Amino acid sequence: MEIPPDVMCVDFAPPANSRPLYQTVSAELNLAEQRNDFVSMVMHDLRAPLANLRMFLELTQAGLYGQTEQRFDAKIGQLLAELARMNRMLDDVLDYECIEQGHMVLKKVSVNTEELVNAAINAVEHNAAMKQIRFVRTCTKFKIDVDSDRIVQVLINLLQNAIKFSPEKGTIRISVTERNNVVRFSVIDEGIGIKLSDRAHIFSRFGQAETAEKKNGFGLGLAVSDAIVKQHGGKIGVIPNETGTGSHFWFELPAPAQRLH
Repeated sequence: MEIPPDVMCVDFAPPANSRPLYQTVSAELNLAEQRNDFVSMVMHDLRAPLANLRMFLELTQAGLYGQTEQRFDAKIGQLLAELARMNRMLDDVLDYECIEQGHMVLKKVSVNTEELVNAAINAVEHNAAMKQIRFVRTCTKFKIDVDSDRIVQVLINLLQNAIKFSPEKGTIRISVTERNNVVRFSVIDEGIGIKLSDRAHIFSRFGQAETAEKKNGFGLGLAVSDAIVKQHGGKIGVIPNETGTGSHFWFELPAPAQRLH
């Protein structure tokens, strides 16, 4: 039997720009796994402190905490820090959604870099005090035009990350320098450091370093920071600390800077 020519000429090859089915399925499975991990992180990081808060309030209502006792004040401080952390994580979720949809708008003002650093440290000093961590600042003062709230948010994310992985009674160093109209912020800790294999994805959505504390956070803080810095036309990264321990996070902003005295 002779096969008609038109049948013999049928091209079963997929279009040049199409993706193989296995790649599509693999991508969908990876996305589903990320979503499941995200739900698990939400349950872990929000339910635990909320349960702790509920227990504290029930014990207080039962009169088991004296209003003047030192442990009462300490517990209040701990819970306030937990609530602030939860609020920041939820802000990260909302901010990332805003970034994904292209709705983030920068509101630039002229601001002193020292004010940015001080505002960020004030926001995290309670958490640092709980681990007896001290901050060392080496910050040259510059006047730059940036969205001050967003840059403070980036600094807070980097400082929180440094606090989380720093040892008890450790030191976190913050510096601000300028070269060729590029202002560089650095946050250097004495923690466990970041593997070379983790550095490529740590600023991506849900990207976290492989550590024992990996589940402490949604993994969005650095992704949000990356987007904020890039929207300013800048760059962000991490390198090993020169001492051989810890991490050195940095970001640069291409802002004509006026040095202050």
